[in-house]
Amino acid sequence: MNISLSVTGKDPVEKQLTQIAGLTGAIVADNAEIGLRGLTRENFYRYGQVYPNKLGGTSTGYWKKAGDATSSEVNGDAVQIWIVETPGIGGLVGVKRHYTGGGTIKASGRMSEVTKKPIQYLTIPISPSSHGRTVAMMQSLGVIYRKGSALFMHPKGSKRSDSDEAIFALKKSIGPQQPNPYILPTNDEYFKVVATVVENLTDTD
Repeated sequence: MNISLSVTGKDPVEKQLTQIAGLTGAIVADNAEIGLRGLTRENFYRYGQVYPNKLGGTSTGYWKKAGDATSSEVNGDAVQIWIVETPGIGGLVGVKRHYTGGGTIKASGRMSEVTKKPIQYLTIPISPSSHGRTVAMMQSLGVIYRKGSALFMHPKGSKRSDSDEAIFALKKSIGPQQPNPYILPTNDEYFKVVATVVENLTDTD
C-alpha cells in the first residue's frame, strides 16, 4: 500500500510557503519526509499494542511488521509513504484491505494439498508459528488435526493432548471487512508534522 501526502494541501501552509523567497513545496516535503514516515510507523506500533488479535490467538506482531515495512520517498511537493507487503513465510499482506475494507472472502473450493478434497474453509493463522504459512507448510513441523472450528498441532511422535496449540481458525468466509481508518494517523496529525517543519523553515529569529 502507498500513501501520497501533499505538503501544500492546507491554506495556512501555502501562505507560509510564500513568506520567504525560495521556500517551495519540494523543500518542505524533503524536510518533512522523516517526520511523516515516523508518524506512520509509530501509529502501526501503537495500534498493534492497543488492539488484540480479533480471533483470540497469540499476537503475531503483524502491526509491528507493518511499521518495520514502512518506507518513504519525496516526489515533488509530496511525500510517498510505502508499506511493503510480501506474501510468503512470515510475509505481510492485507494492510491496504484493513484500511480500505473489502468484500467477503470465501474458501476457494480448489483441491486441498492436505486432505485431497475441495477446500471448504479459510484457514486463519492464530499462532505466531503459523503466521504467513499454509497448512501444508505446517505439516513439516508437526501433526495437524481438526477440533471444533480450529486446527491444532502436536509434535510428531507424540499423542494429542489438551496442551496442543491451536494454529488456524476455520472460517467459511470472512467479511465484508469494514474500512479501518485508525491504522493510519489522521489528516490533522500529518498536517501538524508539516506545519512544524514550515514554522522551523520560516523562523527568522
